[in-house]
Amino acid sequence: MGDLIIITAILALAIFSAGIRLLLRRDKTLLDSGESSAVESSTYINGICDEAIDRPPIEPALDVIVNFSESGKCYRWIQSHDSLLEFAESRGVEVESLCRAGECGSCRTRLVQGEVEYTQVPAINPGRGYCLLCISKPKTDLILEK
Repeated sequence: MGDLIIITAILALAIFSAGIRLLLRRDKTLLDSGESSAVESSTYINGICDEAIDRPPIEPALDVIVNFSESGKCYRWIQSHDSLLEFAESRGVEVESLCRAGECGSCRTRLVQGEVEYTQVPAINPGRGYCLLCISKPKTDLILEK
């Protein structure tokens, strides 16, 4: 009986800890972007973002919209991010990544629409219609399959 109580306590602690980490991650994302806890409003037509943000961003921004089509998230690009991978993570979009240097291809993502520029020459060719999020930035409005 004592073992069951210990196991239950450990599971409860693990679940509580995971919940706190998720809340902290969410709050960190909101704090990093300089936004309030209010959700950014976007209009979607056939799953594509029509307008990303109703208010101007705090940081300097290009007039470029990044649409993560699978997650339904759409945001204005903020130049202070080093890559689309960093930007996606700051917005809560989960992207697999390992090397963060354009060498492994784990962040390879389908580029549905738009153009990216690479911050360095990719070590691997992502293939036509794909990009490596870890070393790319948007040149135009993007629709990414994430």
